[in-house]
Amino acid sequence: MNKLNKALLYTLTGCLFTFTACNKEEVAPTLESNFEELSFPAGADAYIGQDKTGVKSGEGSGTVQYSYTYNSGEASYKLNYFDDATYGNWWTGVAYSKKTDTTLEGTEGSLVAIPGVGANSSEVYAVMNGSETIYFDGTEVIPQSIQLTNNAYVYYSLLKGDQFAKKFGGVDGTDPDFFKVIITGLDSQGKATGKVEFYLADYRFEESSEDYIVDTWETVDLSSLGEVEKLAFSYESSDTGDWGINTPLYVAIDDLRFKMPSLEE
Repeated sequence: MNKLNKALLYTLTGCLFTFTACNKEEVAPTLESNFEELSFPAGADAYIGQDKTGVKSGEGSGTVQYSYTYNSGEASYKLNYFDDATYGNWWTGVAYSKKTDTTLEGTEGSLVAIPGVGANSSEVYAVMNGSETIYFDGTEVIPQSIQLTNNAYVYYSLLKGDQFAKKFGGVDGTDPDFFKVIITGLDSQGKATGKVEFYLADYRFEESSEDYIVDTWETVDLSSLGEVEKLAFSYESSDTGDWGINTPLYVAIDDLRFKMPSLEE
C-alpha cells in the first residue's frame, strides 16, 4: 500500500471513529425514576410501609421499626415505618403516594403534593420526610434533572403558620423568609461533587408581590453535579429555633432523570 492510500485509510478510520463516538453520545438514553410502576396495598392511596413487610427490628423496646428499600427505575429509596403502642404510627424516609386532596393541612397533608397530581399530570409521586438520600445501587450516574414541589403540610404551614412554625413574611408580610432544599451529589468515595439549591419558598424580594411558595411541579437542573453514586437532600430555612429548623422538613419529588456514564464515553 502506498503512502497516499495509507493516509487516506487513516483519515477515513479517524472520521469513522469520531462519528461513532459522537453518535454514541447523542443516542445515550435518559433513564427515569418516576414511581409509576410501584404498587399500593388494597384500598390505599399512599404507601408508608403500613403492611409491615419490611425488615423488623426493635421488638421489646416499645417501638417496632420496619425498614424497606425499594426501586423505581434504576434509583433506590429507603423507607421506615414505626409502630409504637403508646404514640401510634409514623414514617421516615421516602414514601410514595397518589393522594389528590390538597385541602389537607398539618400532618394529614404530609403525603399530598400540593399540585394534587404527580409531575406532568402523572398519578404517582414520592414525598421525602427529612434529610434523606437517593441511591443508585453502587453505580455512578450522571443526573440530569428532578421535579420538585411542596407537600400540603409544608405549603399551609408557610402560608398560615402553625403551632411550631411561623407564617412566612410575618404579620405584615415583609419578613425576608426562605425555605430551600439542597441536593448534594456524592461520588463512590463519598466526596461531594457539587450542590444544587432550590427555593421551595422565598420572601426575600423587595417587592412583596414577588414573594412565593412553590405550588407547582418545577424542574430542577442537576447536570452540574457530574458523576454521582448518591444524591443527598438537606434543608435550610429562615425559621429556626433552639432545636433547629421549625419549618416542616418535607419535599415532594418526581421524574428523576439521569444517564449512565458508560454511555457518555
